[in-house]
Parts: sequence; C-alpha cells; structure tokens
Amino acid sequence: LQDITGPKSIIYYLGVVAMARLLGKPVFFYAQGIGPINTALGKALTGLIANHVNAITVRDPDSRDELKALGVTRPELTVTADPVLGLAPSVIDVKKGRKILSLLGVDGRPVVGVSVRPWKGLEGYKRAIAKVADDLAGEGWQVLLIPMHSPGDLETCREVAALMGGRAILFDRHTDYMSLLAVTAGLDLAIGMRLHFLIFSVLSGVPVVGVPYDPKVNSFLQSAGLYLGLSAERLEYGELSTRVKQIAGNRQKISAGLKERTSVLRKEALKNASLVAELLRSQ
Repeated sequence: LQDITGPKSIIYYLGVVAMARLLGKPVFFYAQGIGPINTALGKALTGLIANHVNAITVRDPDSRDELKALGVTRPELTVTADPVLGLAPSVIDVKKGRKILSLLGVDGRPVVGVSVRPWKGLEGYKRAIAKVADDLAGEGWQVLLIPMHSPGDLETCREVAALMGGRAILFDRHTDYMSLLAVTAGLDLAIGMRLHFLIFSVLSGVPVVGVPYDPKVNSFLQSAGLYLGLSAERLEYGELSTRVKQIAGNRQKISAGLKERTSVLRKEALKNASLVAELLRSQ
C-alpha cells in the first residue's frame, strides 16, 4: 500500500478491501508492506479502512510504524516477514539453475547477478553500476544481467550492458519465478534494485548489495542483518565500488550468516499462514 508511484494504486486496493468488508467478508492483510503514503487522501483512506479489517500482519517494523502513525489501532499489528521467505529451500531447483546458466554461456568462474529497473528517468545509477560491473569483469567475474520485470527492466538491463566496456550476459528469455529462483541460486554475488531479486538471492545464501529505490528494500536488508543499501537516486561509483569489494571479500562469512538468518525469517513468514488459519476457524 503506497502512493509514491501515483494515487490510483492505493485507491484501487483499498477499494477492494472496503467492498469486501461492506459485503461482510473477512479481510486479512497478509505480510503487507506499507508506504510511503504521502497524499492526504491516501493517509485518510488507509487509516479508515485498515481499522476495519480482521487481521493485519506486516513484513517489517517500518510498515507497522507507518500504520500506527496513520491511527490504526485495531486489529493488532503483527510484524512477520515477506511471504517469499516462507519458501522451503527444497523448492529451489539448483540443477535447473545450473543448466540455464550453462545455456547462457556461464562457465565455472564466479558470477555476479545484476538486476536493475527504470527509475524516475535517472541515468547516473546505470553508469555507476556499469562501471562496477566492468571492474568485476576485469577481475575475472562473469556479469549476468537479470531483469525481474519485462519489458521495463529488460530495457534497463540492456542500457547497463551498453554502458559497459566489457562483456555482459543478458538473461533475456521469458521465464517464471521458479526459474529466476533457480538462476539466483547459482550466483556468487548479487547487486540489485528490486526487492524480490534480493530476497531470491538471500534465500540461497547469496551475499547482496542493495541499490534501493523504495524504503521497503532497506527494511528487508535490515531484517536480514545486512548493510543498508545505497540509494539509486544518489548512487556514485566510488561508494558502490567500495561496498561491492567489502561484500565480495567476505562472501563465505556473509553467506553462512544469511543461511542462519533466513531460517529465522522463514518461521516468521510461515506465521502469516498460521494466523490466516486461525482467522478462518473463527469465522
């Protein structure tokens, strides 16, 4: 629930919730992300309607605080974790990921996955990421550009590849999220803007460098015990290069910590389903 990309989205989703409640249907906010909500209308509607749903879980403390600031006092606000973190490691087909990477031309050298998206017409972050990708390529890394959404992300990935002096591999085939999960499992390092690219990577213990365009990305990185990201709107080559070297140089230690942390987050994510079951039993 946010209106930073425009007011229509939040009006639509809250409208669906309002109609459900008017018809007497139970509504559960399931590991919801809240904010940024900047418009007076968005704030008023969220506070009014959220106070009339049956149960609310949010995926991070910032979302809980946002609802409290909007005057939501009931039902109880429970912080859990993003639903994707509830996926069992066994559903990730590592062999499938290796096969896809092989077909793309990836060999046995370390692979850095880079996922970017268009944002506010800005160009600076693309140049900074391309330059860091070139640095890694010069050190023997293979650079794999992974669009999470098409066509927008695909075009932005192509733009980053064009800015590079070295070779980049573009994952440009139409695919599903299970294949994306499998591919990210084969990475050694991830640099990304999209929340779920970073979550997919973390699920497989891949160290990540976040380049947030939205507060939700930093909220996740914080919950995973990772460094906060470097803002896409103010991204500079020097700071990104320093952060990438820092993370790449401690990959094994970070990966071990991620596997431990994600097991905790998985329990939090699965709590959402348990609470839904309780709500249904009470109806």
